[in-house]
Parts: sequence; C-alpha cells; structure tokens
Amino acid sequence: MNFKDKSSANRLLLGVGVLGLLLIVLFYFYSPYAIEARKLKKAARQFSKQTELLSQDKLPFLEEERKSLEDLQKNYKELLKKIKLANQRIPPQGNLGELLGELNQIAKDKKVNFIQVRFEDSSDLGKYVQIPIDINLKCNLGRLVLYLDGIEKLPRLVKVNFIKITADKDNELNLDIFLGAESYVLKEG
Repeated sequence: MNFKDKSSANRLLLGVGVLGLLLIVLFYFYSPYAIEARKLKKAARQFSKQTELLSQDKLPFLEEERKSLEDLQKNYKELLKKIKLANQRIPPQGNLGELLGELNQIAKDKKVNFIQVRFEDSSDLGKYVQIPIDINLKCNLGRLVLYLDGIEKLPRLVKVNFIKITADKDNELNLDIFLGAESYVLKEG
C-alpha cells in the first residue's frame, strides 16, 4: 500500500486496532467458548474456596489423628520392647539347660568353682512356674560378690533368696557357699 502521508497510515492502523479490540471484546462476551471458559473458571474458584474451607475445618481433626497414630506407633514399639524383655526375664519355656549354662558361664568368667546346681520341684503361681535352684560354690568373698553381680545382669530373672557361707576346711582362703535362688518360666498353653 502506498500512503501519501503519515496521517492516513495512522488512521488505518487506528481503525484496524479498534476493529481488533472490538472483535476481542465480542469474542470474550459472546463466544460460546469464552462463556464456557468463564463458567469453568468460576466453578474452579468456588471449588478451590470450598476445598480450602473444608481443609481448614478438617485440618485440626487430621492433625489430631496423625498425632494419635504416631503415639499409637510409639506405644506399640515400646510394648514390643517390654514383651521382648519379659520373654528374656521370664522365658515362655522351662529350658533349664540354658539357665544352667548361663550360671556356669558366670562362674567361669568370675573364676568361681562351680560345684553343683540342683533344680527343686517347681511351684505353680498361676501364669508362671517358680523353679527353686540350689547353687553350691567354692570361692573367696570377692569372687562371690562378682558372681552375684553376674546373676543380677542376666537377662533371665533369677532371685537369690538366701546365702549360707561356711569356711572351707581344705583351704582357709576359700569359702563354701550355698545360694538358695529361684527363677521363673511362663506356663505352656
């Protein structure tokens, strides 16, 4: 196009701009696509507001549920630890050979002459069975204390009820020691 002056070119550009603006406005207000897009945008805003309100209403409840679940998991783990410890301290089976081995190992570690262990008749205590144990040792007083400390550190519950100490007739540095103890096991079934 050949324009004789700039003003006619400017008028043409202004006319095209106004016409383009008019088409955009008409499309925005009267086009079915634009109308549907505005409806969807309005529905999306309403949905977003409802979701936000719902989450604000439910958020404290959900937070309480999360904390409750965390507490439950923590308590469950602690309960499992307690059950494991209880099974070590009061085993579910009699396995007296294992207890004998533990007592013998303590005697070896503490350099105590382990003379004899005798298990007496057990007593029924409801859920548990009490097993009396007679332990005969030969050692000095210091080694006795170490042996008793070893029994205290056993995972199994062994209760020493009394200690009888007499002088060793063969060796004046040693003592004849009798320990009256008891251990417990869970009843089967």
